[in-house]
Amino acid sequence: MDIELRNINLENVSLSDQVSKVKEEDQEFLNAVRYEEEEHAIEEFWDKVQSSLGLLYKMRGITADEVMSGYKYHLEKIKNRKKKKKEW
Repeated sequence: MDIELRNINLENVSLSDQVSKVKEEDQEFLNAVRYEEEEHAIEEFWDKVQSSLGLLYKMRGITADEVMSGYKYHLEKIKNRKKKKKEW
């Protein structure tokens, strides 16, 4: 399955509100990973991605297409990263 990120219309959303949305989604994601069912954790992951994508666009004008064009660099970065086990 290919992933296609898309910008949503945030014309009527202030920068401050978008920053707040990112913080909210980060917290919801962490709570879902810790305490909720797998399906909910995945849903919150995508909400986190979408809110962060919106913030990139609001603050920097970076589009979803530009983010996707950088994905190959992310894949290369994680390929070379040493794996560490982290505990909560």
